[in-house]
Parts: sequence; structure tokens; C-alpha cells
Amino acid sequence: MLTFLKNHVSMITKLMINQLGMAIFGFIVTFAAESFARTHTGNIVPALLIASGFSILFYLFLLAYAANEEGVKDKIRIEAGRMKKDASLGIKWGLAAGVINLLFALIIIVTYYIWMYNKIEMAQTIYAICYTIAKIIQAPYIGVMQVFSPNNPIIFALVPLPGILATGFGYWLGLRGFMILPEKRKK
Repeated sequence: MLTFLKNHVSMITKLMINQLGMAIFGFIVTFAAESFARTHTGNIVPALLIASGFSILFYLFLLAYAANEEGVKDKIRIEAGRMKKDASLGIKWGLAAGVINLLFALIIIVTYYIWMYNKIEMAQTIYAICYTIAKIIQAPYIGVMQVFSPNNPIIFALVPLPGILATGFGYWLGLRGFMILPEKRKK
């Protein structure tokens, strides 16, 4: 595991930076859409879904694109015999980059149920802190989470899955020589 992290730290870091940037972007887009809807229509649900949908698609594109670039480079290395083919590498990167989200999801789920069924105040405090941090980290999904699952902690375990799958899919496409955004040819 440590060898994997050491060998792929740059890609995992790139994916984490994408997530951090998209958290800020997700907040801005969601806040703007929600403010506009409150002022003009009074119904924030469509605005939250549109803003969140746009943020999610853009985030997934960035993850897939980053993994796709690496997949294209790895295809060349594999064909030259300098690297062994590992089609699941993109999924592994996505899991490594999403481990923080999955850890927060586990803490949120466990503390939520301890708090709800045992009324332990410490669990409520830990839940509230982790819930807040997870919402910040997963900002592109805020609108979807608020509309479809506002009080269900399980949603936090599901939110990292599209990013993991997008990273895996982007890498898989790259290994097949398909570039998501082909480069322009220089004259």
C-alpha cells in the first residue's frame, strides 16, 4: 500500500487538488443559484439541482481528464515494455484520492446512529463536525444531497463513488488510446 502511494503520489495529489478546487467552485455555483432562485422564483429546488448537476459534471470531467492523460502516457510505456498494464489503476487512484471522503462517511454514519439510538452527546458533536467538513469537501454535491437525501448519512458514502468511477473510466479510455480532449496539432 505504501509503495503504491509512493509511486503514485503525484496523481493522487492532482486528484485531491481537483476536489479541493471543485469544492470552492461548487460552493460558489450553488450559493449563486440558490440566492438567485430565492430572489426571483422562491423555489430553490430546481436551482440547487441545476447548479449541483453542473458542478458534478464539471468535477467528474476534470477527474476523468486527469486520469485520461495519464492513461495515454501509460499506454506508450506499456507498448514500449517499460510498464505492466493495470487497467484498474484509475480506480485505485480514485479510491486513494477519495479515502478522506470515505473516512468521513464512515465516521458520519457510525456517529449518527450512535447519537440517534443511544443519545450520546459526544457522538452528536463528532457527527456535527464531520458532517460540516464533509459537506465542504463534497460541495459539488450539496444541491443533490439537500434535495434528495437531506437527513440520510448514507449519502456521504455514495458521494465519492462517481469520482472514483470517473477516474477509472478516464484512465481506461487513455489505455485504449482515446483522448477525451485531443491535442491540437502544431504546424
